Amino acid sequence: MERQNQRIQVVLKLKAPILTNTSGAINFGLDAAMRRDRQQRPAFPGTLIKGNLRHAWQELHKITGSPTTAFIDKWLGQASSTDKETPEEGLLDFAEFWSDLDWQAERGNGKRYRIAIDKGIGASAAGDMQVLDSPYNTGEAPLFTGFIEAFIDSTKEAELPRWIDKGLSFIPAIGALKTSGFGKVEGVEVTLAKVDDAPRPLDETLANAAVIGLRIKPSRPFCFAKPRVGTGNNFQTENHIPGGAIIAAVARRIHQEPGKWSLLEQYLDLLSFSHAQPVREGSNNRPLQIPLSLIAVGGRFIDITAQGKAEPINGIAPLFSIDWKDKESKAARLILDPSLKEDDDTAPSTCLEIRTAIDPKTGTASESQLFSMEEVIPDGFDWLCNLSLGRIKDGDRKGLVEELHKLFQRTLTHLGKTKARAIVTMEPGYPYTLGEQQITGEVVSIYLQSPARLLPTGFQSQGTNRGDRLHAAYADAWQELSGESLSLNHFYAQQQLLGGRHWWKRFAPAEQNYHPELFTTAGSVFVLKIENGKRERAMTFLERWRRDGLPQLMDAPGGERWQNNPWIAANGYGEIAIDLKTPQTDREGTAND
Repeated sequence: MERQNQRIQVVLKLKAPILTNTSGAINFGLDAAMRRDRQQRPAFPGTLIKGNLRHAWQELHKITGSPTTAFIDKWLGQASSTDKETPEEGLLDFAEFWSDLDWQAERGNGKRYRIAIDKGIGASAAGDMQVLDSPYNTGEAPLFTGFIEAFIDSTKEAELPRWIDKGLSFIPAIGALKTSGFGKVEGVEVTLAKVDDAPRPLDETLANAAVIGLRIKPSRPFCFAKPRVGTGNNFQTENHIPGGAIIAAVARRIHQEPGKWSLLEQYLDLLSFSHAQPVREGSNNRPLQIPLSLIAVGGRFIDITAQGKAEPINGIAPLFSIDWKDKESKAARLILDPSLKEDDDTAPSTCLEIRTAIDPKTGTASESQLFSMEEVIPDGFDWLCNLSLGRIKDGDRKGLVEELHKLFQRTLTHLGKTKARAIVTMEPGYPYTLGEQQITGEVVSIYLQSPARLLPTGFQSQGTNRGDRLHAAYADAWQELSGESLSLNHFYAQQQLLGGRHWWKRFAPAEQNYHPELFTTAGSVFVLKIENGKRERAMTFLERWRRDGLPQLMDAPGGERWQNNPWIAANGYGEIAIDLKTPQTDREGTAND
């Protein structure tokens, strides 16, 4: 039987009082508040349900030998035993919230009081009173509903719903203060149903397109952690969805049904996924990175890409983005996206989740397992990705597009640290919010839209007074990448080190010491000159880069496969725009709009 996306619907009947702590700010006068979903209904996070189910299965295994550890690891995942190993992700996907669907907002919130007793005097200890949020009266039995999805053959794996029922029924209580009588589990109801994803027609214009747009709509907050900043137990998120995460989610789906996706299996290494950038819901234009050549001067913005050096304009010293305040940054966004209004949000909001592992023996937080995670809230936003099929044989492109369309009929899963789900729609490729001009002259401006590895391995330069060495390194890079058809005139660029423990342990050779990679940041601008007699060759490279992203230098480590090298164009790095229609200045520095 063909594997299908099955939804295991679960209803938990709990006896009040009930509490599962929320993180972040709570109402004045409370010491602990009940967790709520986005509709403000009392709810348990799916991660809590998953953790309790794991503990229940592990206890049942100790007592009866079943379920087996292989069964538990298959469905709930397994942590890696060494830094070099990849953790095994579980096949079960838990709903973000398990909520009281019958909750009525007008019920209001009650309070419950607890005190500590001083053993010496047998009376309440001074100051040891706790005020709890208590949405239910003692003895009430609300129903909390959630689901678990899995891509399974329901006939061969019929024991899964039965073991979920057994595991959840084995849990005596759930949530905070369960050792004090809170959250008693009084009943569990489990039902199995096939998930019918709504079919979406394929746009016939995409059949032979070289670039396809992917509109991604996450259904829950997500986190793609930046390289470690601050303390090791705090994860700060990017607000884009990395191209590497998208291709990995697609690969995961392919591996679930080997043999079904013949063209995708053949060509997956030749696809290039750009980073998916957030836009207001329904928008069809991808946002631009603020170019480092854009300056604020005299109350206006000017792109000085054409100038070889920064100089005062009409006697006024320019302000580059590194010196801007929020006012200038917001105004620059309006310049780069004419469709925005002054009060429009250009980035989705975030929230902070605080989590910890629970010790199954004590039912309390495990020692040194607390961490916080910043999450992007997707409400009101779409994420737009451009997928390049430029390296696919013309005769296979149509079939590949049809396979992609069929694959995206089901929700894409396991995105980022929260294992977010997302609906993906295929559309024509997305242009930038500002257009790109036709290349007519002998000078071309390259605007980096994502970081790129453009400097040789091991490159080092003094922080100041060695611009000549940096210029020479970039000049060599552009000569190599363009087959000596383009030479560097000047540039506006910043560099950053990327790497970190995860990259070093997973991707670097075993014998290599830690050496972070030096990248040129998004927003950097390079002005290139087409060499005499090599225009046709240069144009071939430029159009290929615009479509697929920049390739790697010959000495760049890691190879050309997206699984082994996170920094390549297939994973969203090296995306460029060419000759953007931004505010310009002429060679003498006079402003032209």
